Order: sequence, then C-alpha cells, then structure tokens
Amino acid sequence: MRRPSILLVSITLLFLITTKVYSQDELTREKLLEETLLVRFDPTILEITDKLFMCERIIDIKRVDGDRKHEITIEVVTFEQAHSPPYDLFRITLIDTPSEINVINVKRARNLSTEQLNKHCGFKEGDM
Repeated sequence: MRRPSILLVSITLLFLITTKVYSQDELTREKLLEETLLVRFDPTILEITDKLFMCERIIDIKRVDGDRKHEITIEVVTFEQAHSPPYDLFRITLIDTPSEINVINVKRARNLSTEQLNKHCGFKEGDM
C-alpha cells in the first residue's frame, strides 16, 4: 500500500515541477509592444473621444516617408461610467513622428450591440 502511494505522489510532483502553466493572460512580445505603443496615444484618444475607453488595439500600422514616421489606425470602445452602455467604436487614424502625433481621420460607430462589443473585445457571453 505504501509503495503505490509513494509512486503516485512522485509522479504528481514530477508532473507539477516539469509542466509550465500558461496563464490565459500571458502576453507575447508583440502584445507587450502594442500595449507600450498604445500608452503613447492615450492622451490623444481621450481628447478625441472625451470618454473613458477600453479594448484599444492597433489594427494597422505602416511606415510613411522613410524612417520614424508611421501611419497607425487604432480602434477603441468608449463607455459610460462603470463600463456601462452606450458603447461606441472609434477608429482613429494618425501620423506618429518622434516629435508629434497628428490625427488624420476619425470614424465613430454609435451604440454597439452586445454581440458587436463581445466580438470586438473578445469577451465571452456574460463577461460584461
């Protein structure tokens, strides 16, 4: 009786020690870089939307006219207090240089449905 118990405990410990558990929230290098870049645009986004926002992401980025000038398109969802509806989707295109950020286009889709919000933000049913 003692031998099977020791064997079972040994196998369990070996499994726990050698298995890397991946968190659902573990960020890749690309996601960390995107997050870092988005922080640079937070004041600009807040100025445009004049509301709190979530689910921000870069949907397009390309170099313009050589080095250190980029056209970036960002989408964000705005909300009322405590993440409450109405939810609006903003698509903001800007030119980013080391010295300034210039907004060149803003589109707004008003009153997203719960399904649209879940799809954009990657929420599962009942997350919000």
